[in-house]
Amino acid sequence: EYSHWSTYVDIDPQFDGANMVQRCFVAQPAVPACGLRVQDQPTADERPITAMGLYTPAVYLIPGFGTLGGASNNSWFAARLWSALAAALMIALCVVNLVRRNDSLLPLLSALAPAVIFLASVVNPSGLELVGSVALWIAAPGMLRAKPHDFWEVLTYAISGVVLMLARPLGMVYFASIMFVCVIASGTWRTALQLISQHRTVSALHTMMLLFATWWYLFVYNPAVNPQRAEYLGPDVPLQEQVFHAFGDTYRVLLEAVGDLGSLEVPLPRLIFVLLIAVAMWLISLGATSSTTATRVALTSLVLMSILLILATDINYYRILRGYGVQGRHVMPLLVGLPLLAARHLRPSVVTRTTVIGVWVLAQFIAGYTALRRYSVGIVGDNFFAMFSAPAWEPPLGITTTLVLLGGLLLTVGCGANYLESRRN
Repeated sequence: EYSHWSTYVDIDPQFDGANMVQRCFVAQPAVPACGLRVQDQPTADERPITAMGLYTPAVYLIPGFGTLGGASNNSWFAARLWSALAAALMIALCVVNLVRRNDSLLPLLSALAPAVIFLASVVNPSGLELVGSVALWIAAPGMLRAKPHDFWEVLTYAISGVVLMLARPLGMVYFASIMFVCVIASGTWRTALQLISQHRTVSALHTMMLLFATWWYLFVYNPAVNPQRAEYLGPDVPLQEQVFHAFGDTYRVLLEAVGDLGSLEVPLPRLIFVLLIAVAMWLISLGATSSTTATRVALTSLVLMSILLILATDINYYRILRGYGVQGRHVMPLLVGLPLLAARHLRPSVVTRTTVIGVWVLAQFIAGYTALRRYSVGIVGDNFFAMFSAPAWEPPLGITTTLVLLGGLLLTVGCGANYLESRRN
């Protein structure tokens, strides 16, 4: 489907088969995944369309390596692996930075909600945007605080800034917002000036990316988003009604930010969502009570900025589509900063540490189980266990083996996090 953000591309028309495969089940949560193959789909005479072609091309460079083998399911899967590998490496850099600074890993686990992990594991610009924002929230406070800066800290700061600014059209706004809040938390603007003077190469790189992203938005992306098309979609409503509707979207947006597991159609079970929010609020409150006044002011500013972002995004979507299109992934680059900024120096008790890690492991496993259920049998009523007896689709390793491996991986990560956290105390 051609939309504001789509563009035609000059590639092998067979690649358009990927869109055909997705149409058989995407946005239909009751319909299980299908076993169609990209290479078997008929090609059309018109040029292939890419849904997000007006995004900066840099974001497709990494998954593009996977498509070099031609239009096939294997290439499609390889593109996801490349994208997931890039996200995993950035998360690994986050862990290295936290461990080397002797900061807590618990806020990182809270930031890596199931929706973040899902988006980072598929070919989605928001996935790289989210891991880039997480890495910047971790690197920037240290760059503004600690001296001297080691190689890994500078590397994380440099890469995260570039990834965040180029991932989606408004990435430069997220970058500027995160740096603004981190400077507030540092307590003085001199830290920003010192950072620029100390690391001129990285600062020059970020400045060039900032200018390029701004140019791309103003002269490539924004001209194609024509609000005059909305005149044919329906009547306009007063601004105050749009504002009230946007405030009403807050809960939905938060649910998507934490627990969306694919195309806004696979929500995390409500109890797990509430549990994750409760743990995040617990960490934030523990960290905020022992933080500096500057950090508390920064946290308050971040909350207000997140609310304003929801309002502005919904109003902008209504302007161009006559609909309220803000999603959880749009505000999550800011929300992840709340635990990362508040609780990075937290010294948790054994009970707190075990609870946070245990809830995270459980939530990720339930998320994986829910996604597997959706794609194997579809979400129909209470068919929680139907995928074990009559799956319409299953992964190459099978349902049971996949769940066992997922559980083993999560337990390994949980034990590793617990070990590293215990060494701090």
